[in-house]
Amino acid sequence: MVFERNHGFTLTAGNKLFGEETATFKQAFLNDLARYYQASLEQVDFRNNPGESRNTINHWVAEMTNNTIPEALSAGSITPETSLVLVSTLYFKGQWEQPFAGTMRSLFTTSDGRRVQTDFMRGVFTLMMAESKTMKFKLLELPYLTTSQNCKMIMELIVPTSNSASIRQDIENNLNAFKFYKETHPRELERVTLEMPKFQIKFKQDLVGVLSTMGIQDLFTGNSDLSGISDNGLTLSSAEHSTYMKVDEQGTVAGAAFAQAASRILDTPFQINHPFYVILREHFSHMPMFMGRIMDPTAY
Repeated sequence: MVFERNHGFTLTAGNKLFGEETATFKQAFLNDLARYYQASLEQVDFRNNPGESRNTINHWVAEMTNNTIPEALSAGSITPETSLVLVSTLYFKGQWEQPFAGTMRSLFTTSDGRRVQTDFMRGVFTLMMAESKTMKFKLLELPYLTTSQNCKMIMELIVPTSNSASIRQDIENNLNAFKFYKETHPRELERVTLEMPKFQIKFKQDLVGVLSTMGIQDLFTGNSDLSGISDNGLTLSSAEHSTYMKVDEQGTVAGAAFAQAASRILDTPFQINHPFYVILREHFSHMPMFMGRIMDPTAY
């Protein structure tokens, strides 16, 4: 489904089931799939043509992600024994509300201590900021351009105060939703000269292991009871998740404004030159659409 388009950004998320074509799926389940998840089920010939079935799934993912994820399922991931595959996608493309003025080359220290040269975006902004002295990180809020009255996307950057593995471990292990709100409020407007690396994130994972760790285990075995879906004794064979995200200086480069603003001595310099975290969030509902960490911006 498409959440927003033509409001200065595009945000699409989709869920789809692909089922063996010889199976019969119950209409009540298909109705619930469409009503509650805006999703559908497409039947394919897993049994006799697993390769072409994989191509069908990959084509759908590519279409949903504007061809940024051309191969969600790798060769061999679909077999004649496959009966049901769940795929979800998330794609976002947007322009900054306040465009970056330009780019520069600078050094970024990766999580393993390597120093890599990469493209940094640079600009002077007035941003909402917060600092957690207990968990040792700063937060910056970068808004995306929108003309919608109902949906506004923001990017929250969580930047540890140093390139410390222990700080990152504390953030990853202990920063739940409640603590995140507590540690990042109140937020105050601050004028900063921001330098941050361009980056891309491409993420692909079979969620079977993740869901099994969360306690959802029978679903992927012969012990599963999917009789509400079909009477053919189906087992969910795979649950694939693919995500693509690209962040750069999208928008008009305002050279004159950049030169003038950069000369103000009151602007606080803020360079993100070591691993940091990214949250893509809808502002009004506070719903996180995407979370990730940037350990090396040159990885893609």
